[in-house]
Amino acid sequence: MAEVRIRVPKTIKQGEIITVRALVPHPMEIIQRGADGKTVDKVYNFIHTARVTFDGQELMNAQLTQSISANPVLAFKMKADKPGKLEIAFEDTTGQKHVGSVDIKFGG
Repeated sequence: MAEVRIRVPKTIKQGEIITVRALVPHPMEIIQRGADGKTVDKVYNFIHTARVTFDGQELMNAQLTQSISANPVLAFKMKADKPGKLEIAFEDTTGQKHVGSVDIKFGG
């Protein structure tokens, strides 16, 4: 399981709209074709789902495809209304889950 790296601003004020960035190290295999032009029959390893939760409540569920580049970055904005745990989970076609979390807290 790869480590998901999540970046949020160093200082966050309550009610502020922040940008969250998450990077997951992953090869993201692309579909290969043989000399005949047909798809090579194998299980391709790519991330198909990105799920974002805040204190257990789902904020986003994105369906991805193999056309996403290796080591994908997911970036989005959210309103920081309260402190809590932000978790981002990626799942690939082999069943592997790659999860990271960060605490959203106010200060500064």
